[in-house]
Amino acid sequence: MKNYLYIYHSDIKTAPSQESLDAWNKWFETLGENVVDSGNPVAPGESNKAVYKDGTSKHENDTVVGYSIVKAENLDAALKMVAACPLSDAPGCEVRVYETSAM
Repeated sequence: MKNYLYIYHSDIKTAPSQESLDAWNKWFETLGENVVDSGNPVAPGESNKAVYKDGTSKHENDTVVGYSIVKAENLDAALKMVAACPLSDAPGCEVRVYETSAM
């Protein structure tokens, strides 16, 4: 099994509805033992900065809203699991999937 990083993106600036949260929880429960790290939401606004080689930093308007790490046999299996995620087809949202590698 390999690990895959799900990066959740949304350009929606309002808090999610209870219906959205319920849909999220229902989907997340379907991942079961495939969850390696359930992740966390990313704090919005000024708590996000980009740091540059010269040491400067500035606020970036990024759409990342959270992450999770799951295990799957291959990329296709990881994509199949995330296809049912409520953010996968919500307007202004997407989920990006990355295979991780050992250091």
